[in-house]
Amino acid sequence: MVCVCDYCHSLIARVGAQLEDLGHVPDLVAIDTRLALGDTGRMQKLTFQVLGRLQLHQGAASWNEWYVAWSDGSFGWLAEAAGRVIVSRRYERQVDVPEFGRLQVGQGVVLKGVGTLMIEELGDARIVSAQGELPFAPQLEQSYRFADGSISGGLYATIQYGVDEQPAEVFVGRELSYEAAGLAQAGERSWRAPQTSGRALRCKSCGGPMSLKQSSSVSVVCPHCHTLFNQEQGELDLIRQLKERFQPALPLGARGELLGHKLEVIGWTRRAVTVDNVEYSWDEYLLHGANGYSFLSENKGHWTFFTLLPLAALTSVSEREATFQGRRYKHFQRSSDVRYVDVQGEFYWEIKPDQRVRTDDYVQPPYQLSVEQTPKEKIWTHGEYIPADQLWQSFGQPGSPPPQQGVGPCQPNPYAKHKRGMLMGFGFGVALFVLFTLALAIFQPRRVRLVHQVPIADNQPVSLSEPFELRGGTQAVAISAVSDFALGNGWAALDVSLIEEETGRSNELDMEVSLFSGYTDGEAWSEDNRFPEQRLGAIKPGRYVLRVEPHYDPAYPRPFVLRLEVAQGAFLWLPLWLCILALGLPPLVWAILMFRFEARRWSESDHAGSDSDDSGDGD
Repeated sequence: MVCVCDYCHSLIARVGAQLEDLGHVPDLVAIDTRLALGDTGRMQKLTFQVLGRLQLHQGAASWNEWYVAWSDGSFGWLAEAAGRVIVSRRYERQVDVPEFGRLQVGQGVVLKGVGTLMIEELGDARIVSAQGELPFAPQLEQSYRFADGSISGGLYATIQYGVDEQPAEVFVGRELSYEAAGLAQAGERSWRAPQTSGRALRCKSCGGPMSLKQSSSVSVVCPHCHTLFNQEQGELDLIRQLKERFQPALPLGARGELLGHKLEVIGWTRRAVTVDNVEYSWDEYLLHGANGYSFLSENKGHWTFFTLLPLAALTSVSEREATFQGRRYKHFQRSSDVRYVDVQGEFYWEIKPDQRVRTDDYVQPPYQLSVEQTPKEKIWTHGEYIPADQLWQSFGQPGSPPPQQGVGPCQPNPYAKHKRGMLMGFGFGVALFVLFTLALAIFQPRRVRLVHQVPIADNQPVSLSEPFELRGGTQAVAISAVSDFALGNGWAALDVSLIEEETGRSNELDMEVSLFSGYTDGEAWSEDNRFPEQRLGAIKPGRYVLRVEPHYDPAYPRPFVLRLEVAQGAFLWLPLWLCILALGLPPLVWAILMFRFEARRWSESDHAGSDSDDSGDGD
C-alpha cells in the first residue's frame, strides 16, 4: 500500500496506478535491533521476508514492529522489544473483547480457538517513524490503545484498539530467538554490532561527555553530575538532579557470564521500601547480552539472576503461592511502596523517581519468582540464586564480594544437599537393626531355665533354688515374679542374687510385688505390680543358684507363694534405645540445622512464624 523512500524519507502511497506523496517521515530512532529490511527467515514450513518497519513509542519506551511477508501469501509482524522477538499474525476469527476501559493487568481474556490471554500491559502507543513497505498508510503521531499479554503454551497476543470507532484487532504470535526464527543474517550480527552500539552525548546540565552503551536507552544518568535524563528521538530531556550517590558493588561496564549468558552491566538502581519507619534497600543491575536484557539483584550480599517471564507461563498464582514448571513457589514478601533511591547508567524504560510500585516475591530455593505491578503493567521475572564468589569470579572483579548478612530469600539451604544421603543412611541403619533384632529372636529365643517357688510367710528363711545351668554364649537374663494369689492391699519385697557356683560371683537386684486399690472422692483407683520383671546383662554361661531373701507387709493377713522364673535370651531395652539414639542422632541434628536455617530465612518474610518454614529445596 505504501513505501518510505530511502533517499528523501517521503511516504509514498499507491492509489490505483498512481503514486501519491503523503508527506515526510521523521528519521528513525536508534533502537537496539539486529534486523534489517530484506532479511529472510523461516518458521516451521513457511519462509518470510522483512519488508518494512514501524517505530512506536508509548512514553516509557520505543520499539520496532517489522512488517513481514510469508511464502503462503499472508502477511504478519515481527516485534522487537527489550531484546525479545515475537512473530505474530492477525487473528482472523471473530473475537469479542472487552472495552479497553474495562481491562485490568492480570485479567484473563478468552480468545476462542487459542486460549486465555493474560493481560500484562495496558498502554497507549503512537507511530513515530516508518521504513520500507507497509500494508497501510501510517498516521504519524496518532495514538492507539493496546493490551499485551501471554497465552499458555508460549504464545503472545496483542489486542489493538482502533481509533475513531474502528473495531479492535487481535494479533497472536510466539516469542522466538533470532536463530529459531531462521533469521540467519540477524543471527550472524553481533549484539555489539555498529547498529546497536552506543553513541556520544553531552550532558545538558554540566556539559560533560556521556557515552551510551545502547542507543535505544530511554533513561540515562550523567556520570559526572548525577542528573537523570530521558532520551527521545536522540534528544535528552532533563528529569531531575538526583540527590543520593552510592557506589554499586558491581561497576557499570563490567562483563561476565551467568548461566551461559555473556552479559554487560549497563545500569544500576538502588531501590527501597519503608516498613514500620525502617528503610530496607537493595540493589538491582540491568544487564545486556545477545539475548536482550536481564537483571541481577543484590540484597545483603545475596545475588539472584532474573530473566523476564510471561504471565501465562505460570500455572497458578494466589496470595500464598505460585506454580511454575511444576514447582510450587511460596509467597515470601510483599512491598507496596517501592521507590528509587539512586540510579546510574542507562535503561530501556523510563525511570520515574517519584513512581511507586508494588512487588511480590515467591521462593522455591534456589529459584525465585518476582512480580512488579503498576495499574498499567505487570512484569514477572524468574530468578536463580548465584553464589557471590562465583559471580565475582565470572565478572573478573578484584577483592571479595560484599559480605553476606543473614539468609537470602532464595538462598539454597546448605544442609538440603545432604537430605538424600542422610535419609538413605538412616533407612539402611534401621534396616540393619531390624534384621539383627529378628536374627536374635530366631537364633537366640527366650528359654526358661529355672522355676523357683518362694513361700511368703512369718519366719520364712532365705530361699535357695536348685542349681541350674545357663547355656550358650554371654547374654541377658530375665528374672520375673508371678504371685499365685491376689494380694489384696499388700506388698512383698525380694532381694534376689544370681550366684555363679564356680566363682561365687553374684549379680544382685531388688524386686517388689504389690497390689493396692481403693476409692478417693468416689473415684476408684489401683496400683498393680504383681508381675514384675528385671534383666541382667552380660551373664556368662555356667551353673548358677538363685538366692531369694523375702520381705513382706506384716499387715497382710495370710501367707502366699511367689513363683520366680529365670529365662535366657531376654531383650535389653537400654542397648535398644542407645542404638536408636545412635541411628537417629545424625538425622536429628541435620533436621535441627535445616529448620534453623529455614527459620532464619522466613523470619525476614511476611510469614514469619507460619508454616512456611520448610526446606523449600525441591528434590
